[in-house]
Amino acid sequence: MGEAHRLIWQGPGCWGLALEPPTRSCSPALLSKHKRYNDRNKHPSHNKPQDVNKRQLLERVRKKTNTMNYHQYYPIDVVNGPGTRCTLFVAGCLHQCKGCYNQSTWRLDSGLPFTPQMEEQILADLNDRRIPRQGLSLSGGDPLHPANVAAVLQLVKRVRAECPGKDIWLWTGYKLGELDSQQQQVVDQINVLIDGKFVQELKDPALIWRGSSNQVVHKLR
Repeated sequence: MGEAHRLIWQGPGCWGLALEPPTRSCSPALLSKHKRYNDRNKHPSHNKPQDVNKRQLLERVRKKTNTMNYHQYYPIDVVNGPGTRCTLFVAGCLHQCKGCYNQSTWRLDSGLPFTPQMEEQILADLNDRRIPRQGLSLSGGDPLHPANVAAVLQLVKRVRAECPGKDIWLWTGYKLGELDSQQQQVVDQINVLIDGKFVQELKDPALIWRGSSNQVVHKLR
């Protein structure tokens, strides 16, 4: 009989083959073969030095994928920003703030794939004259998570080019002054940035468009 294989999770977006674990009755030679096979087929990230810093790991994520997941899309929204809007909540957040109301969006692999069809739907909704929208709101999760930047940049560029007169608001846990060059490319395309982590001790229900008083509304255009 052939040996059984199974898919194993090896990191974001990475699956690999492994031999099924041998039974207790297997010979020492088969046990050794099983170990050699699975060691040989491990994802490289399993063998990385422990002192690799977070920035390097995030760069690896960025280079490996231009895809993104999302949790919810509201084609008509009057809560997240001024006027009637389209609002997209993306997946993936490294900040994981205490008291976050949207913890289900923290994992990059949660939610649904953000497909080209969904991108086209957002553009069509923004240009729908039957229900005029003022613009697009991007939240999450974090739209500026390194793994989301490529997809978000493509989306905001298309909104800017194909949806004249529509504004773009974006919420992020990063501070404006600490963005890297790729994140800054996204910010260069938007109208308003609300930055900073949510701090539960500074929560203020009276604030508009932000949850805690440390967060800042930057009007960029």
